[in-house]
Amino acid sequence: HIIPQIMSASYQSGTQKWVLLGLLNDYSDKLDWQNQIPYLVKMCSDPDPIVIRRAIGLLKCATLESVVEGSIQCDAILDTLMKLNSDPNSLVRKDATTALGDIGQKFPSTI
Repeated sequence: HIIPQIMSASYQSGTQKWVLLGLLNDYSDKLDWQNQIPYLVKMCSDPDPIVIRRAIGLLKCATLESVVEGSIQCDAILDTLMKLNSDPNSLVRKDATTALGDIGQKFPSTI
């Protein structure tokens, strides 16, 4: 339930978002990836590049650990990363490129 809270905290001022991101960082190895992927994809549209960078890293982990090649989830993740990668002015383009490269090593026929 941390990820939906980050999404709602992203537009609030204060330290709530940073506390939640810290908790997400600490407990990301315990996430149920299948249930979190839609939230992680939403995090990639956050206005804060720090939130997007963290979401990209978690999407990469989710893809490498539990996503099936060619699945709807895989397609949604790749679509999100490709959109972030295609914006030349994006502050997270390098992160998206790296994630796509790592995912491409696992699913070479998909990318």
